[in-house]
Amino acid sequence: MPFLKQKLVEVLSQLQKGLSALGKELGPWAAKGKQAAGEAWKQADARQRKIAVGVIAAVFVVCLVGMVAAIAGSGNSQQAAQADPDEKIYLHVKQGMTSSEIGTELEKHGVITSHTKFWFIAKVNGYDNQIKTGMYELHPGMEPRDVLQKLVAGETTRIKFTIPEGFRIRDIAKRLGDAGIVDEKEFLKKAEEFRPYDYIEKHDDTFYACEGFLFPDTYVLKSDYDVDSILKEMASDFDQRLTPKLRARAKQMNLSIYELVTLASLVEKERPPEGRAGLPQAPQDRHAAAVRHDIPISA
Repeated sequence: MPFLKQKLVEVLSQLQKGLSALGKELGPWAAKGKQAAGEAWKQADARQRKIAVGVIAAVFVVCLVGMVAAIAGSGNSQQAAQADPDEKIYLHVKQGMTSSEIGTELEKHGVITSHTKFWFIAKVNGYDNQIKTGMYELHPGMEPRDVLQKLVAGETTRIKFTIPEGFRIRDIAKRLGDAGIVDEKEFLKKAEEFRPYDYIEKHDDTFYACEGFLFPDTYVLKSDYDVDSILKEMASDFDQRLTPKLRARAKQMNLSIYELVTLASLVEKERPPEGRAGLPQAPQDRHAAAVRHDIPISA
């Protein structure tokens, strides 16, 4: 269903073109008609003028009511009825975002069913310049007016998310993107070259530089975060768990940290299932596995 405001712009544009063309066609008749209308208006009594103004006003009100009804009725009521009110969806309102852009994000993540309705309410109530930036905790099936009240009041929140063991970069990006925490494509793009520590070596066969170096854990972040800060937080968590014992072991074996962690994970992979219960078995999570369990390696 085309968005109403887009259609209104298209209709007004076509109407303007049509009137312009009509004016050129009628030419002289237009001037005469305007003069005749002016004279007729002067000759009409006050009662006739009042009736004419009333008719014009009535037509305008009918059009306005129709537009409001169309906006109010837009959206998927069935989708709203099926929404889980306990599900948390995060919205990050950034500096410079318009009500239309915010509404689009809200509809994309299922918080509201019509971004047009959200935009209209924001415009009518003058909320455009009152929305505060930050992170907001919302849920599916909310009314646009309720969302706007939170955004205008600035009811921001901290975010909490958990990355399970075995998650690759693409899995992490999708989970955070689905929750509305980050833009999935932006996360993947920045992960390609993200190397905050020297031991994260560059290899031609590695598409994402930090693959395996983002520690699986539960994170709590302030509202003023971005993709860069999330990547740094997860990589820092990994680095803190890279114990002095592991670093010393790497030096003793004349291996780089990258090689040590890779080798440790391969050794771990060869252990029988009963000897590695509860450990991540996915080879792509080999670095995090080694750091988490401080796996000993024999030369």
